[in-house]
Amino acid sequence: MPSIAYFVTPHGLGHAARAAAVMQALQASSPAVSFDLFTTVDEEFFVESGVRSFTRHAVETDVGVAQDHPLHVDVDGTIRRLDAFYPLRRELVERMAGVLRDRRCRLAVCDIAPLGLAAARRAGIPSVLTENFTWDWIYRGFAAGRSDVLRHANRMARLFRMADHRIQTEPVCRVHAASLTVPPVCRPLREPRERVRRRLGVGPRDRLVLITMGGNADRFEFVHRLGDVAPIRFLIPAAGVADMGRLPRNVLTTPPRGMYHPDLVCASDVVVAKLGYGTVAEVVQAGVPMAYVTRPDFREAVTLAEYVESKVPCLALSGREFRGGDWIRRLADLPRDGRSPGPADGAACIARFLSTLLGRTGSIGAVRS
Repeated sequence: MPSIAYFVTPHGLGHAARAAAVMQALQASSPAVSFDLFTTVDEEFFVESGVRSFTRHAVETDVGVAQDHPLHVDVDGTIRRLDAFYPLRRELVERMAGVLRDRRCRLAVCDIAPLGLAAARRAGIPSVLTENFTWDWIYRGFAAGRSDVLRHANRMARLFRMADHRIQTEPVCRVHAASLTVPPVCRPLREPRERVRRRLGVGPRDRLVLITMGGNADRFEFVHRLGDVAPIRFLIPAAGVADMGRLPRNVLTTPPRGMYHPDLVCASDVVVAKLGYGTVAEVVQAGVPMAYVTRPDFREAVTLAEYVESKVPCLALSGREFRGGDWIRRLADLPRDGRSPGPADGAACIARFLSTLLGRTGSIGAVRS
């Protein structure tokens, strides 16, 4: 069977969700395709996302950014991680290239994990970069007056230029010459909204508000205030629960396994979340109003905010507003309805592109752009 190597950054779950959506779409159209997945993201995430026939290699593929809180970037910690990981060690690249050869991978797809681009180049197979931003662009946002940040940004830019093909997924932060630009990519819905709400014990007339930090745990200091608006039901996924103590009766949590996040988004009437690619794509797909928490120290957040504001009713919350809970009373400002169809699925577009590349890999020189 043809195998595709997929290198995924472990930074957040948005990149893993985007990769899972692409893998699932490709296997739907080409069932014989299997994947060699290189990431430290939990294997179970991809299983729950519906990816079949894959072998996970638990390899640190990327650094991303260090965070001491879901809403705050630790720049000094990020530099320490970058200094430890880059420049990429020759033996690491050789080892990854050897795995690609041994596994007979015909293509390497990288969701902003540059190790895969270097390994693919060394193994002599074509590479595809999938992104709505790259790390060099993110790091330049921290670079004012810091030569250490700029040094890493320049190095990362050179690594990303190694890609044979570039796919940009909307909303795009910085437009590049690309082989393909596609609508937002997210995992498809599985269950009808009404069925998911019944599983949660939420009635058809109840107002359900999903609170999520995109897979990051938080204490949610405001949780005790949620009981003051008891007619509203609040849902916090189990992965986001961290030492919150006894919860008000109108606050639900999901079991650690078995609740598929895109369906939870669609089952909700409002989503309260930090701005992240995966959450924004799922919100737009479902057409759900969003109260989003701004992230002034992360460049991607500006693009995501503009995009989600153009697609669904929104409230913007500062980090202080979110932590204090003053936004709870403002939920009435968001409409209860007004859902609209989401965009065409970018995962299917990428799957068709990758299928075409697979059909051309008999001659490697023919696919290099």
